[in-house]
Amino acid sequence: MKRILAYLIDMMLVTILSSCLSTLPMINMNYNEYENKVEKYEDKIEPYIDFIEDFKEEYEDKKIDKKEYEKFQEEYIEIIDLAKYYEDEEITKKEYDEIYDIVYSKYNEVYQDSNYELMKINYIPSIITIICTLLYFAVFGYFCNGQTLGKKMLQIQVVSKDNKKANILKLLLRTTVLTGIITNSLNLILLFVINKGAYLLANEYITMVSGIIEMTILFMVLYRKDKRGLHDMIAGTKVIDLNANYSHSKVIEAEIIEEKEEKEKEKLDKEQEKLRERFK
Repeated sequence: MKRILAYLIDMMLVTILSSCLSTLPMINMNYNEYENKVEKYEDKIEPYIDFIEDFKEEYEDKKIDKKEYEKFQEEYIEIIDLAKYYEDEEITKKEYDEIYDIVYSKYNEVYQDSNYELMKINYIPSIITIICTLLYFAVFGYFCNGQTLGKKMLQIQVVSKDNKKANILKLLLRTTVLTGIITNSLNLILLFVINKGAYLLANEYITMVSGIIEMTILFMVLYRKDKRGLHDMIAGTKVIDLNANYSHSKVIEAEIIEEKEEKEKEKLDKEQEKLRERFK
C-alpha cells in the first residue's frame, strides 16, 4: 500500500531529524542530565530484570534446591527475602507465582517512577518532535503541493476532497490527527499540571485512545472505497495516485500557476499605484 509505505518513510525521516536535534545541547539543555539519569535508573532496574530471568531459569525443573536458594539470598536479598517461602526447603508453583508477581510489581513500580522522572527531565525532545512533524507534514507538504518526500517517492499527493490544492490549515489539521500530535500534546501538558499517580493513570488512557485512533485510521484507509482515513474526513482531504490520476495532477498544477499569476498581478498593480501617487 503506497500510502502506508510513504507514511513510514516520512515518519522515519522525522524521527531521525528530531533525534539529531534532541542531542544538541544548545537545543536540548537537559540532554546531559538526562543521559546521567538514564545510567542511574538502568542500574536501579537491572537487578529486578536479572532476578526475574534467573528465577525463571532456575525453576525450570519445578524446584529450587538449597544451593540455588542461597544464591538468590546472597545476590537478591534487597529485592526479596525468600526465607519464608523456603522454610520447608521447597518452593511450590503457587509460591513461585507469588514471588514472581511481587518482584514484577516492584520492578514495574521502579520502572514507572524512573520513566516519569526521565520524561520530566527530557520533555524537550517531545516538543521538537511535534514541531518537526508539523513543519514537515503540513508546511513542507503545503509548499510541495501536498507531497512529502515519501509521497514524492511513491507518486501520491494530498489534495482537498474536491480535487483542489489542500490549504495549509487542512494539512495542519490532517497532520495533528494522523501523527497523534493531539494526544502527544495532551500527554505533555498533563506531565506538568497533575501529580505522578494521576499522570500515570491518564497516560494509560491516552495511550489507549491513541491506539484506537491509529487502528481506526488504518482500517479506514485499507477498507473504505475512497481510501479516506479519519484524518482525511476531519480535514476534508484525500490522497490521490498521480500515476492513476494524471488529470487531477494537472488541475492542481493549473491552480498553482493561476495563484502565482494572481500574486504577480497584485504586485504589479501595487507598483503602478505607487507610481501614479508619485506623479500626482
